Amino acid sequence: MIRTWIIVVAALCAAGWVQPAAAETLPPPAAAAEAMRVAMLEAQLSLVDDAVAAQEAWHSAGETYALHLAATLAQTAPAANARLRAGLEEGDQALAQADAAQLAAARAQVWTALLAGSYDTVAALLQAGDPEGARAWLPVREFRHATRFTRPNVDATLALRDVA
Repeated sequence: MIRTWIIVVAALCAAGWVQPAAAETLPPPAAAAEAMRVAMLEAQLSLVDDAVAAQEAWHSAGETYALHLAATLAQTAPAANARLRAGLEEGDQALAQADAAQLAAARAQVWTALLAGSYDTVAALLQAGDPEGARAWLPVREFRHATRFTRPNVDATLALRDVA
């Protein structure tokens, strides 16, 4: 349990969401998504030797989703929201059966549904004339590490800047 919270707090710190009035503000969608990703990974890793910690980590991911991301995705990406919630339920079933393979599949379903929902949310917010909202959701995606041979792809960020 303590290990889970340390990882979640580290993810939130790394994402830049550490503010004095944290109870009154919501984390950026990217920080909440990263906290979910870390909690789901913790659940998968803990399943082997500590089923209770695995369940706590999985439920932490679900609570993070419900508190910080679900309302927006339910409006802007209902199909992704439904897939994500189904994945969370499948994860609950996998944990009840101590089925590591099923939990891995559920984790992948939740993460890919969240990424798809983020894509749909960015598009919906842009169509609604909310470039700031779209900018907040844009970092909820997979990133490649830039090397000296490749340049970071910032086309979407530049396009949002131009819209604003």
